[in-house]
Amino acid sequence: MDDGRTLPGGPANDDRPVFDMGSDFVVDEAAGTITFTVTKTGATDLAASVNFGTVDGTAVAGSDYTATNGTLNFAAGETVKTITVAITNDSIFEGAQDFSVELSAPNNATLGDTTQVATIVDDGRNLPGGPANDDRPTLNIGSDVIIDEAAGTVTFTVTKVGATEQPVSVDFATANGTATAGADYTGQSGTLNFAAGETQKTITIAIANDTQYEISEDFTVSISNPGNAVLGTSSATGTIVDDGRSLPGGPANDDRPGFSINDLIIDEAAGTVTFTVTRTGDLTQSAAVDYAGQADTATSPADYNVAAGTLNFGAGVATQTITVAITNDGTFEGAEQFNINLTNPVGAVIVDGQGVGTIVDDGRTLPGGPAPIPAPPVRCSTTTVRPGSRPPVG
Repeated sequence: MDDGRTLPGGPANDDRPVFDMGSDFVVDEAAGTITFTVTKTGATDLAASVNFGTVDGTAVAGSDYTATNGTLNFAAGETVKTITVAITNDSIFEGAQDFSVELSAPNNATLGDTTQVATIVDDGRNLPGGPANDDRPTLNIGSDVIIDEAAGTVTFTVTKVGATEQPVSVDFATANGTATAGADYTGQSGTLNFAAGETQKTITIAIANDTQYEISEDFTVSISNPGNAVLGTSSATGTIVDDGRSLPGGPANDDRPGFSINDLIIDEAAGTVTFTVTRTGDLTQSAAVDYAGQADTATSPADYNVAAGTLNFGAGVATQTITVAITNDGTFEGAEQFNINLTNPVGAVIVDGQGVGTIVDDGRTLPGGPAPIPAPPVRCSTTTVRPGSRPPVG
């Protein structure tokens, strides 16, 4: 006998072949099936058999794979048999899940390695057996936003799209654009942790509200290093404005400087008159405004003349001037008016957009010289004086 039993007369001799399972392996969920190999090692003249069955690990029969059991029958010369197990491919990210096939009850053989573990993955890695299957959810940060400086805070939303049974995490951080952390907003970084059923997390950034007009300034919030997920839209831009536009999140905040133009009374003899356009408020940025004349009781070019144009204010410049030519004639016309209108401001608002020019020719004393008063007409009369009479007195 050579079946390993212990008998009197010598050591036990066991020539029975040995059944072994293969090495553990990883399989993509999209593969459809898994094949386990059972090898019989050792010469034999006899047929042999062994039972097999699947055993749950973190993978569950019925939802992740199809339970399989039975008996493998080896003819005397056969050395290899296979066991095929169907794999369930779903759209839920489950992470790595495993189950095993175990051997038992050998006949005309013994057992060596009795267990082989298969790990099913759906995380996009490339494996033999089919195209990479990636059920990991996608993380997206919301759209770019425009924020009124007076809002105080701005909130960015990170959304998880896709079903998952696993927790998910992702890092986030702010980065300067034209806005500067510490001066215009509060820089932040950290990690968002999503439970399996959570789909949204928010990131709230504090905004600094000052009185300086800064035009629009921007910063970004980016997400990175996803855990159990992949990145979709990974960056969003926040643009801070202080130009008075109405936006959600608070009252309109307007730090733009203001344009004003003065009124003038002009002596007709002055020849020209100069209006002053004044910019008040924060002057750290450049600005511009258009201007043009408008007739009222005075008309152009009979009483005044000015070409339309644009005033450009560099940073720090508070005033610019507009010179208007005045027509001096010999006709008494009384007070006549025209306007200089400001329009189309850039980088500022119009506070007082109309300068009124009043032209006078009534002799009042004004800068530029007194207006000439036309001389009254001279009337002559003839008186007849008779001899011996006196001429009238007065």
